[in-house]
Amino acid sequence: GDFKSLANEADASLAKHKALELEIERPLKAFVS
Repeated sequence: GDFKSLANEADASLAKHKALELEIERPLKAFVS
């Protein structure tokens, strides 16, 4: 059970990171073009 919750946390933080990247990338691309 411990390993599963650990994997879930990793997935969640990865998803957060990707969402953050998208939030930063979108305005940057709009600014550049």
